[in-house]
Amino acid sequence: MMDLFLDYSTVHLNQLLEKAEVISGRMLRFSVFYRNQHKEYFDHAREAQENRMLPSVKDNSGSHGSPISGKLEGIFFSCNTEFNTGKPPQDSPYGRLRFEVRADTLFNPDTNLYFGDFYCMYTAYHYVILVLAPKGSRGDDFCKQRLPALDIGNNSFLTCKQDDEGGLVFHHAQDVILEVIYTEPVDLALGTVAEISGHQLMSLSTVNAKKDPSCKTCNISVGR
Repeated sequence: MMDLFLDYSTVHLNQLLEKAEVISGRMLRFSVFYRNQHKEYFDHAREAQENRMLPSVKDNSGSHGSPISGKLEGIFFSCNTEFNTGKPPQDSPYGRLRFEVRADTLFNPDTNLYFGDFYCMYTAYHYVILVLAPKGSRGDDFCKQRLPALDIGNNSFLTCKQDDEGGLVFHHAQDVILEVIYTEPVDLALGTVAEISGHQLMSLSTVNAKKDPSCKTCNISVGR
């Protein structure tokens, strides 16, 4: 029987990780992380937060036993691209303004990468939550004790590798939607804010989204 009050152990998280790896699909190249929000969010960051987006406590979306829900502080980013354009989609459920930042600003050899969760919301889409934490940061210390660490150059979801010329090359998994949590403040001056040309698709929002407990692809058996 499931215990709704215990966080997943590392064993359980590794079982989820293995299930997510099965459906992650091939890797596609990307170059930016992005975050959509409303105008008020960015105005507040500029006026009240010294031009910075600040980490906030993760909501209760995803698996009921996730050890990061309601505890880990971070900023959600996306990196998925459209396979036919190689660029971020022009639609978003989170707001018409998009902050874009070069991938190497948040993800580089001085960053640790952790697997956080794998879930779906009664749809065909599956989501993988990853955490990017600068080495030695408070967020890194939190994750080290609770989450499976991933090799940044060799995993099924999000990679950062050096090319032959010494530059960094980034890839994301094609067949899952990645939700990337960055654990530190991000200055808006590091990127750009612009309006998207597409629609605001509220139906795709994962805010406090509840995991489908009947899905065999992304659920594990957790005993007492």
